[in-house]
Amino acid sequence: MFRLCKLKCWVQDVALALGIYTVFCFLWKTLGIYSSLVSIYMCVLYFPFFIFGYLVRKYNLQKKLLSDNVFTAALVGFVCAFYLLHFSGIVYTVSNRLIVPLCGIIILQRIMVDREGRHTILDRALSFIGIHTLDVYVLHYFIVTSLNLQSIGWWGMSTSNDLLLFVLACVISLPIAYMTIAIGMIAKKSELLRKLIYG
Repeated sequence: MFRLCKLKCWVQDVALALGIYTVFCFLWKTLGIYSSLVSIYMCVLYFPFFIFGYLVRKYNLQKKLLSDNVFTAALVGFVCAFYLLHFSGIVYTVSNRLIVPLCGIIILQRIMVDREGRHTILDRALSFIGIHTLDVYVLHYFIVTSLNLQSIGWWGMSTSNDLLLFVLACVISLPIAYMTIAIGMIAKKSELLRKLIYG
């Protein structure tokens, strides 16, 4: 739908994004258990970040996001929002689903750009994951839903171990990312599956 909008009008793009997001929220609330079959909840969670990246690219805002002021604001925002996770209700929801991840994306982008051109083992590993990001986006849901991590999450929230949960999430996410890449490589060997999964 966004490709049909040839004009560079950010108001139109934002309005379309809000419309699509509203549809996702409506389907998530109304489909009940059937929404998990097509991963509507994940669309509700991750569509704002997808569209954020799309609009940043479309309007060439990458340099502005890498500026020192934006990076500083993201660092301060991340720390403040991270400690707001101890609250409940709307404060927790906004912090957990929007502010912490958005600030984290901006921080990581700046770190990655600063490390560009370096060739350590970590840099090569992250570059490999970056090249295969689409595999991770498309396939991680099927691996994550087959893991029972709720008890760890409940323990972390009930004992206020948010930092430990963050470290565990980082440790768990790397093997999941590599598994999705391996599955993607196997699936791409079939022309039919490649077209069906990746378009």
